Order: sequence, then C-alpha cells, then structure tokens
Amino acid sequence: MAGLDSFVRSEIAGYKVPRSLWFVDEVKRSPAGKPDYRWAKEQTEARPADDVHAGHVTSGS
Repeated sequence: MAGLDSFVRSEIAGYKVPRSLWFVDEVKRSPAGKPDYRWAKEQTEARPADDVHAGHVTSGS
C-alpha cells in the first residue's frame, strides 16, 4: 500500500490524493453496464467512521 500511496502522490496534486482506499472484488454495474455509483456510495457509507485505513471489501458486503 505504501508504494501505491507514493505513486499517487507523485502523479497528482496533494488535494486530489484520496484519504482512504478500499479494494473490492467487483464493482456492481447498472443494466447499461456503467458503474453503479449508488452502490459505491452505500458501500462507503456502511463503513465505520473511524475506519480510515485501506482495506478490502467484498462485493457481497
């Protein structure tokens, strides 16, 4: 994870660097095949407020 953080910080402006990252096995898609942003928002809102470290989320959670 440290390598990913270093890479991102070297490529984009500091204010654009994400504060946290979550890896998922699969991104739910809409019937049109586009990423389901409502699903993504629900996944991030379901995480505990103090969970600020990178982790792993499965598509079923």
